Amino acid sequence: DVMNGQREVIYKKRRHALFGDRLSIDIANMFYDSIEALVEEFSDLQDAEGLSLEILRLSGMQIDIAPEDLKNKNIDELTNEVFQTVYTQYKAKCKYIAEKVSIVINNVAENQPQYKNIIIPITDGKKQRNVIANIAKCVENPLVEIPIAIEKSTVLGYIDEEWKEHLREMDDLKQSVQNVVYEQKDPLLIYKLESFELFKGMIQRTNKEVVSFLLRGTLPMSA
Repeated sequence: DVMNGQREVIYKKRRHALFGDRLSIDIANMFYDSIEALVEEFSDLQDAEGLSLEILRLSGMQIDIAPEDLKNKNIDELTNEVFQTVYTQYKAKCKYIAEKVSIVINNVAENQPQYKNIIIPITDGKKQRNVIANIAKCVENPLVEIPIAIEKSTVLGYIDEEWKEHLREMDDLKQSVQNVVYEQKDPLLIYKLESFELFKGMIQRTNKEVVSFLLRGTLPMSA
């Protein structure tokens, strides 16, 4: 039952990415949740410099947070401000990439009509993803379809990678909780609690990796 519940959450996220249902909403939520987690952490520490540094690591964007911001603004207010700044710049970057890629795609569509799809390389400087995009859709509406193709590939890639790792961790957990019988503890209760924490951690990591790649990802220099 525990695994089925977790599996349904993951499969729903994959369906959104595969078929475009709610993908933009899911991604906006990933941005917001990742930023909110950082704001909460550094608000507790009252560390404005640390928050600015972590936002830079996550997004590649320099957003200076003043100590007064942490003192005078609540978490929701500060999160909203950072989110709006980051998300606006992200959308501008999507438009820039789409405009550059559409030149190549239009050329392929005109001169090599036998091809139905094209590979768009996107890199964050560490990892590269080869995004498959439908040429006809991208020619018809490049500013929408090219970013969607990049987002879809990124979300699916990181969900699948993290889910595989999570399944291994759950197997290890199943083995380890059996030992608590000897400590006169309820193994099922321990399993439920620990599996929830593992799953929550996996979702947070996935969100952070997706957000970081989308924010930092761009065309290779030679593209």
